[in-house]
Order: sequence, then structure tokens, then C-alpha cells
Amino acid sequence: MSEMHKFLLTIVARLTTDFEPWGQRSRETDWGPDCSCGCKHFLPLEGELRYDWGACVNPDSPRVGLLTFEHQGCKQFEYDEKLDAEIETMMQEQRQANPEFYERLAREKERRAKESERTEQDTPGDA
Repeated sequence: MSEMHKFLLTIVARLTTDFEPWGQRSRETDWGPDCSCGCKHFLPLEGELRYDWGACVNPDSPRVGLLTFEHQGCKQFEYDEKLDAEIETMMQEQRQANPEFYERLAREKERRAKESERTEQDTPGDA
């Protein structure tokens, strides 16, 4: 954990609507996604901090305009559907850049599936 990350944890606003330990919302009894799940209103900070820190820009959220740690959460979460397309594009690019790897991976999956089928066929049923 970087020194800046530690510092931000000391200054971030903590609201009662945040998940514990920052607020009073329980993940067990009041579960819901947090910013790390792809909220379209979470505007990440620059550099390495972008993985954990951002600002909320949702006008319906109690955290609007506030520095926010990705796991504080709020009930106004809205999934950013553009992420699905971006992930699929990245996966396609990886497949094109590493075709041999993905061919080996497919062969290994097929081998394991056949091995699993053989194991199931060789295992006697309950009698």
C-alpha cells in the first residue's frame, strides 16, 4: 500500500451510507455492488491510484463530488455497460496477439473435458 493510498484513507469523507468500516452499511444485511464493480459514475484518479480511488459524479449519490475509495459503495450504483464491450475487445486483441497460446489452451480444455468424461464413465454408480 503506497504512502499516498494511506494518506487518502485518512482524509476521505466517511458517510453513514458507506459500507463498513467507512460507514454503517453492512455488506451482510444490505449487500450491493460498490464502485469496484464498474459503476459508470466512478471517475478514477490518475496513475496508480486509479485502481482504488476516484470521485463520484452521480448527482443522485450521497458521495457526489467526493473523493471515494472504490469499496465505500452506495445504493445509487449503476453498471457501466461499456465495460463489457471494452473487455471483449481486449480479449479479442489478446487472442489475435497470442494465437498459439489460445490454441494450446483450447486443446488443454478439450483434453481435460475428455479425461473428466472417462473418469465419470469409469466410476461405478451407487448401487
